[in-house]
Amino acid sequence: MATNVENSSVESNEEDTNTEILSNQLNTTSTSTPTSTSTSSSTDEVSKLETMRNNVLNETINTEKLYIADLEIIDNVFLFPMTMQKVPEEVLKNLFLNLRNILETNKMFLQDLEEQMKANASGSIGGVFTKMAAFFKVYVFYCSNQSLQLETLERIQNDRKLNGILQVCQGHESCKGLQLNSFLIKPVQRICKYPLLIRELVKSTPPNHPDATALQAAANKIQDVVSFINEGKRNSETSNKVLEIQNSVDGYLDSTMKPKEIVQPSRRYIREAPLRVRENDSRPLDAYVFFFNDLILITRCTKGAPGKKGARYEFKGEIELEKSRTAESDVAGFTHAIEFNCISGLWTLVFNTHEEKLPWLRDLKPILRDYKLKKLNEFKRKSVSGAISRINPENTNS
Repeated sequence: MATNVENSSVESNEEDTNTEILSNQLNTTSTSTPTSTSTSSSTDEVSKLETMRNNVLNETINTEKLYIADLEIIDNVFLFPMTMQKVPEEVLKNLFLNLRNILETNKMFLQDLEEQMKANASGSIGGVFTKMAAFFKVYVFYCSNQSLQLETLERIQNDRKLNGILQVCQGHESCKGLQLNSFLIKPVQRICKYPLLIRELVKSTPPNHPDATALQAAANKIQDVVSFINEGKRNSETSNKVLEIQNSVDGYLDSTMKPKEIVQPSRRYIREAPLRVRENDSRPLDAYVFFFNDLILITRCTKGAPGKKGARYEFKGEIELEKSRTAESDVAGFTHAIEFNCISGLWTLVFNTHEEKLPWLRDLKPILRDYKLKKLNEFKRKSVSGAISRINPENTNS
């Protein structure tokens, strides 16, 4: 279920076919050769575009109705009955997320589309998409928690009582034999469909049409929303990954022997790998290394397969990147290595090949550059502040 929004499959086979047919018709229109006078040809071209445009408009509204019907099945056939059956609130929250908010948003969207179509003979709906772009950000939470949703569904299926309730719901005639997961993926599929529909509308709308400018603006707005959703999804996945690592590492303690938090507001997971690691002049050990945007965590796998679910790790050391200096070639007698000189000591990460080291260097360089600029700006700020205090010593006492 956890898929990138931009790459998610579209809503149904019927909808895919409709869009493909429309695209083929548009391509045929754009490559056709005039067979009569230019005026006649131009008139035919506009007529064909208008036909294509009407087809896309009809598809947009008809598929929106079908989509809302699917959301109402989730609400009425699954969510409401499962609530009545006293399924734990946490389970329902993690399974259905903010689906009801999405349902209300899309009902409003459909109403606006239909009203605009009735009020405007030209079918100008670009402004409706632009208006709704901000509301469609409600999809961020839903799309960002697909992993949690899938895990919750698996939990239900593995619980005899909860699975029994689920099976009764799935047996409802409205489901037409489909499982719940087939409905839960609908919002992800639908939000990725809007850029495609608008693109077809732009292609089938003559430049002098009243909706042409508004549609282009809407296309940009909706694409921004999809990018925003994908960014939110990536951030959510990163946060979940950091929490997963924190829960799998033992012995990461502060000076008072209390557990240290790996999860931090600004900390982002970047990558991980099994590496040989040397501390100071000791013999290199086989380690498992986690790389964050501000920290490199050195561990040793104590249970399970490194990097796999269920693995556990023992803390061996850390490299705070803000307080480190690095060297990257032929260090400490190793051909493919990165050396970190930091407060906790001299750490050397040893790679088997240059190709293995390259992505780590690529991710490290902008981080270290930003820290260097930060230090330089702080030094300049202190220098200016010191110069001012020497010129006006009374300011330092105020």
